[in-house]
Amino acid sequence: MHISICCCLSTWAIGEIDRRRRAFLWAGSESVSGGRCKIAWPIVCAPKDNGGLGIPDLRILGYALRLRWEWLRRTKPDSTWALLPSTPERKISSMFSSSVTVEIGDGASTRFWTDAWLPAGAIPTFAPNLFKAVGGRRLGRSVKDALTDRHWAMLQDVQLRPLESDRFIWRWSADGQYSVRLAYRAYFVGWTSMVGAKELWRAAVPPKVK
Repeated sequence: MHISICCCLSTWAIGEIDRRRRAFLWAGSESVSGGRCKIAWPIVCAPKDNGGLGIPDLRILGYALRLRWEWLRRTKPDSTWALLPSTPERKISSMFSSSVTVEIGDGASTRFWTDAWLPAGAIPTFAPNLFKAVGGRRLGRSVKDALTDRHWAMLQDVQLRPLESDRFIWRWSADGQYSVRLAYRAYFVGWTSMVGAKELWRAAVPPKVK
């Protein structure tokens, strides 16, 4: 877990850990044959209300753990460590962009091109061709800097509030704050829920009957 907070575990490492987890779960031993595994491993790692056993998926849990650093980097930019050169994984950047909206204050912390600060969302979602034409060096430009000339018609009504900081809102929680637990669950949004799954796993019957 501690390694996953800062480093992306390799496919090999996750595979070796899962091989031992499967063996412990289904046979209580060092190894287990495929025939003794009653449920496919991806379903075992799904949340209980989706029909799984709720055992953490190490790959997705790693994303949720490392996503916290990007959240802290954006919400606490004055932290000393936030100045260290670091590029988040593409999948983490994509999850952050789709999970976080911004209420504009002074516009200094919000990225003009990639953050969802407009009513229509992030610019790549409604103007993808325009976004593709933007050079990589400009992607880090803040809203505060980009609004200097106000050439876009849809930006005419955007007003900065110099005395307030930008507010980042995590859309998967009621209070708008990030948590690893809610980030992990967000990766399963869209999965089909199994009616009666929780009651099924709580039933006092032999495992093979479940």
